[in-house]
Amino acid sequence: MKKLRFTLIVLLLFAGCVAGFAQGTFPQDVAVSADTTLGSSHMNHVVLATAGALGITLTLPAASSWHNSYSCILRVDSGAGDVTIARAGSDTINGAASYVLHSQYQFVCLLSDGSASWEIIGERAGAVTSFGTVIDGGGSALATGFAGMAEIHTSTAAGCTITNWTVEAPNEAGSIVVDIKRSGTSIIGTGNKPTLTASQEAAEVAVSGWTSTAIADQDKLTFNIDSASTLTWVLVSVRMTCP
Repeated sequence: MKKLRFTLIVLLLFAGCVAGFAQGTFPQDVAVSADTTLGSSHMNHVVLATAGALGITLTLPAASSWHNSYSCILRVDSGAGDVTIARAGSDTINGAASYVLHSQYQFVCLLSDGSASWEIIGERAGAVTSFGTVIDGGGSALATGFAGMAEIHTSTAAGCTITNWTVEAPNEAGSIVVDIKRSGTSIIGTGNKPTLTASQEAAEVAVSGWTSTAIADQDKLTFNIDSASTLTWVLVSVRMTCP
């Protein structure tokens, strides 16, 4: 059996400023302040974007050329312009043609599916942020057991509250049930676990019946597959609000 590869997402929430690290590494910062087509010097790093008064556009490379690679973009200034993240060709960004960072310290982290889509695996848009994991069977069907982890850091005393989950499988339709645990104990319990049933997407499903939706500073969460069939690659994203 092939060992599952997973993506570790770490969200750092410092007084509303978020930086994201994917695949268990701490990437370098790359500053941009003009229209730029992102390439090898930007991918798998954190792009620190300055919009200025007029705004800038950052164009992603073709998703097909960057399988399992990510782009994390953090807006660092408070200028009047926007940071617009544009697709290449007919690619999509979480199903859309573009993604816009309107305000200082807004952030998004995108992962290529290796085909024609960039999926959000972490973001900060006002009071909303998210974390998640990519479960990659390396071409083989996903098996039950440990599938990934996330660590969340926040300086907000009130912590954050989980509100929704999304499961996406761009390669094929199939079924999967994923549990999320803290210190070995499910935070979902008998609630509605992130699930696909003979489909490719379950988007923005509101949590219901979870044992705990509260997220505190330095929480470490693990993702575990309860059951799976057919699927070889899945993105699980959990959305939360932070005061």
